[in-house]
Amino acid sequence: AVLVFLKPLPKLAGEEEMHSIGNLARLSQTSENFYTPSPIKSIKMAGALLMTRNMLHLTIVFTYIGVELTFFSGVFGTLIGNMGSPTLRRYTSGLFMKRTVALAGVMVGVGEVIGSLMFAFCGKSLVRLGRDVIIIVALILHLGSFYGIYLNMLPPTPYRQATEQDLFDDQDRLFPPSVLVTMVTAITLGLGDSFYNTQAYSLVAALYRENSGPAFSLFKFFQALGASSAFLYSSNLDIQWQLLILALLATLACWAFIRVEWSRDIELRRQGYEKLED
Repeated sequence: AVLVFLKPLPKLAGEEEMHSIGNLARLSQTSENFYTPSPIKSIKMAGALLMTRNMLHLTIVFTYIGVELTFFSGVFGTLIGNMGSPTLRRYTSGLFMKRTVALAGVMVGVGEVIGSLMFAFCGKSLVRLGRDVIIIVALILHLGSFYGIYLNMLPPTPYRQATEQDLFDDQDRLFPPSVLVTMVTAITLGLGDSFYNTQAYSLVAALYRENSGPAFSLFKFFQALGASSAFLYSSNLDIQWQLLILALLATLACWAFIRVEWSRDIELRRQGYEKLED
């Protein structure tokens, strides 16, 4: 019934109709001239981009993002679940129940949200600091989180339950396993991951404005490569070696990111001086 009251659209006159048809024809011809590379061509473009110095440095950042994604999404929760042995509850400052695994996952998400809100509401202030400063803060957050996990977790490997013997074998620990420390490390993991991801996306978008497709495909490829590699070794390596790998990769990723960021700044300044001289 509502359609009865709708006013029909006026018909185009003959000349106007022919003019619109001509516009449509020109638009279709223009769209046919758009260049869409084939999959093989796209792979070759990505391979050529991978051989550049900046992208080789950025692959370290991409790989680390994938490795730490595997850690906080798979290994970290497994470690917390293995702390839930009933025989250990009288030794720990807090009950490591199975629901603690879900709570730690929520805290990682809280850290991610806090990082996103910081860039949403304080973006201009953070931009003035520079991407390099933000990455250094992310490195400090992650190194502190890894050290806290090393001090707080009992099982030497993430694939078996912690026992009283593990606690007795580690008499020199600074404090007993704590749920509070676990939540704090979860938040710092999420916050640091948010910093690494946002700055990596920002730098890739700034460097490769005209060639963003191959650049982001390499981003996702090396991120997936790092995540799958971490899943392969995570069930076979003790937790201290996994944390050492993460700490070394985080430091290398920070160095590589800063190197690319500073080289970009130097290039922009050089181009600016050339324009002023012209």
